[in-house]
Amino acid sequence: MANECHPNERRTHVGLRPEDLQVNAPPLGGKSLSLEAIIESIEPVGNEIFLTVQAAGHTIISRVPPQALPEAGRPLRLYFNADRLRYFDAQSGARLS
Repeated sequence: MANECHPNERRTHVGLRPEDLQVNAPPLGGKSLSLEAIIESIEPVGNEIFLTVQAAGHTIISRVPPQALPEAGRPLRLYFNADRLRYFDAQSGARLS
């Protein structure tokens, strides 16, 4: 997402690994956050499911264990631990500490 910022501030991108998003249950430990999403596609691939969703105008891919899920087009809440967020410099793509 592009936001206006102070000229002396650095623009950043925020990311999560696909396996850090969980369906229907907050992760244990740390600060749990969530987002409401709409399911675009569900791709079972053996011992995991690739779940593609739309949230806040962005396409997000999650990797979850096999489980019953709502059908495509339905809403879904995804949970994640705030400690798992990763920050990157928007211009260089370098990870920020």
